[in-house]
Amino acid sequence: MKELTEAVARLVPMGLKVSQREMRQRIGVSEPEEDDDLLTPPSSSAPVPEGDLPADKTPPAAGKRAPAAELGAHHGGCGCASCRSGLPAMFAADPADIDVEAELDDFIAEAMADWQEDADPLLAPLREALAGASSFAELEAMLPEIAEAVDGKRLAMKLAIAMAKARGLGDVHD
Repeated sequence: MKELTEAVARLVPMGLKVSQREMRQRIGVSEPEEDDDLLTPPSSSAPVPEGDLPADKTPPAAGKRAPAAELGAHHGGCGCASCRSGLPAMFAADPADIDVEAELDDFIAEAMADWQEDADPLLAPLREALAGASSFAELEAMLPEIAEAVDGKRLAMKLAIAMAKARGLGDVHD
């Protein structure tokens, strides 16, 4: 539950929309009745909880709100300078302004630009074995050695980065 609430607290100020009903169900908090006393966010003059003080233990300047309170006062998708400051520009971008097809074309061209350099560490040991083997049986016997010599780190990293970029482009309009 801690991970869920922390993730939601971080992502809502960035524009993630979360159902209050679902969150209440997940954390086990019922809908308040009309006559219930309600908890409210701290006012701008409320002291910062002990655990939230900076390393030098200096409380925020009088009248200045703590960062969590400042972000909590805004709704998800808020475009004010306070909410956007410190966030990458892409969070402030309007998804409708992104040409996903063009981005995908650029992405594919970039990913494929140096495919030979990425594949070389995988294929070099096999090429060497092919050049040195005098028979298929000899090559077959060399396969365990070849498998140990293959270095797929560069390609694995490129694939991981490409997958993350593709996921981001796919999520633009979701």
